[in-house]
Amino acid sequence: MGNLFHHLGNNKESIYYYNKALELSQKINNKSIESSLLVDLGNVYIDLDQKNALKYYVKALKISKKYNFLNTLSVSIGSIGNIFYHKGFHEIAIKNYNEALELSKKIHFKHSEMTQYGNLGDIYRERNELREAEKFLEKALSISREIDNQINECFWTNKIGKLKISQGNIDESLKFFFKALDICRRAKISFLEESILCSLGSAYQKLGNKEISEKYYKKANDIKWDS
Repeated sequence: MGNLFHHLGNNKESIYYYNKALELSQKINNKSIESSLLVDLGNVYIDLDQKNALKYYVKALKISKKYNFLNTLSVSIGSIGNIFYHKGFHEIAIKNYNEALELSKKIHFKHSEMTQYGNLGDIYRERNELREAEKFLEKALSISREIDNQINECFWTNKIGKLKISQGNIDESLKFFFKALDICRRAKISFLEESILCSLGSAYQKLGNKEISEKYYKKANDIKWDS
């Protein structure tokens, strides 16, 4: 339930259910689930209260190290990198992402590997190192297809489309946005559709096509109010 409410953007309910699950995992002394839930709570708090998010990530890191939960360890290291990224400490964030990436590869944890490539893509995009960013985002997209994760395939396809806009290649960006929208609709991933429609609106706006741009922005707004 925590995951569902997090995807829907309902942070209050998400935190409530994650905490309920955390209490149960502690009661039955299941350290593996406890460490994963601490990461989940950190992921909710990262946009609300980064100090609290870091607290949960560090707790997850300590448990993962103590009990050798390498999957959660790789995620925790990368998640702490996200805190440094948000605070503007890019070099430290990159170090964390690369450490988490190497561990993910070593233990063949594809989901974390994909996430770290995506994190690196995001940070290099912000640094305006667009070729490096594209290289990492393409790797994240490739893994999402390899593991048949359509949510992430849709997410990274949209991200690459946005990168194409930053590169000034609007026509190419549209191909990625329409591909992302197709994946999203076929897989019924409604919570990502609004973002993709906004991306299409932005692309057509840059092309100077106000009528089509407004059409996609309106569709995005309709989804926002319907959700």
